[in-house]
Amino acid sequence: MPKPHYVPVVRSDVNQGLQAVAMVGTYSAIIAWNCPKSSISKDHLGFAVKRRDFDAKTGRELKAGFLLSDKRFEGVKEDVNEVGSDEAPFQRFRWNDYGLNQDKYYEYEVYAAKGEPGAVKLGKPVKLTVVPSPEMQRGVGVYVNRGVTSARAYLKRFRNKHPNEVGEEAYGWLSRGLKESLLRFVNDTPDGHALHVCIYEFFDEAIAESLKAAAKRVDVQIVYHAKPGDKATRESVHLIEAAKIKRLTIARTRTGGISHNKFVVRLKGGEPLAVWTGTSNFLGERILLSDQCCAGGSRQGPSRPLRRLFSGARSRYSAWQGQRQRRPRPRSGG
Repeated sequence: MPKPHYVPVVRSDVNQGLQAVAMVGTYSAIIAWNCPKSSISKDHLGFAVKRRDFDAKTGRELKAGFLLSDKRFEGVKEDVNEVGSDEAPFQRFRWNDYGLNQDKYYEYEVYAAKGEPGAVKLGKPVKLTVVPSPEMQRGVGVYVNRGVTSARAYLKRFRNKHPNEVGEEAYGWLSRGLKESLLRFVNDTPDGHALHVCIYEFFDEAIAESLKAAAKRVDVQIVYHAKPGDKATRESVHLIEAAKIKRLTIARTRTGGISHNKFVVRLKGGEPLAVWTGTSNFLGERILLSDQCCAGGSRQGPSRPLRRLFSGARSRYSAWQGQRQRRPRPRSGG
């Protein structure tokens, strides 16, 4: 059997009118199915979905089981929280599977379920082979953390303990590479380049320390939301002063409403080379408690308009925090 490869939309064959489709992401897949009304009998109970996990390198099957449902017929395993869809069929036409991993590929079997509660009979399945999208593809990486939508999975894995109690294992699981991608983007910036940052909420010590360290070898300039009397501004200023990076920052005081920018542009010789951007502010542990999606990569296309936005925010709406002579000087590459 040839090794499967990533396809963003996968369609099954048609079996007795039943057909399924998978829309595939980096860590999740939406499985949907359809069948003609003429194939729905009076004893139709819904649909069951079975998943098989395979090692991406060897092709060895690792495990198999039916996706779980928390809704079931009266009298069907009422003493447990979740039941396999072969016993508690999905009474809908799609299901989201949020449990994909980069080191595996998957086969889904979608069944029409008939019979009666407690005696479910499955028809012949249609099959989908799914390979998760690579995090980095053609120079662009997409990262999605585990936020509030993963609350149930977090409860099961960490037994409802606060991330502070669990430590790095919990924070790493919640981040799923998102925060790490930003730190990597900053740390991997070559000497003599520049990093132009535009951010709304700047509360993250690790990111502040990373930018502080980078400023020893690259030109770092940070424009941040600084509306007078604003709570977010007070928190950002507190972090900036505690991290001793005031000389790197530019307060965007003329904001109108809020300056909802969240991007970092890497430049060489004034030309944008790469960008990191998305939905996430620099929020410390709070970055991991809400759903965020960010992208970073070496593409000039999206970098250029963000560079222009940064320049406008810096020159028209801002004030340098330090004395004029302490303004960071552009280095040979920035």
